[in-house]
Amino acid sequence: GVEISDTYLILEPPETWRFPSKSALVAAIDEHLEERFPGVMFSYSQPIELRVSELISGVR
Repeated sequence: GVEISDTYLILEPPETWRFPSKSALVAAIDEHLEERFPGVMFSYSQPIELRVSELISGVR
């Protein structure tokens, strides 16, 4: 099965979002994903932040 996967989501400018804040957007995405993929853990970060975290932890 899939152990680790990266997905990149390119967002429109914040002023075009239907959500009032980034945290509200992330909460809506999380809720949508949890409904469709129960038991799967999701995390959100910027691409460079993800790579630095992987380098520090030795993942990949």
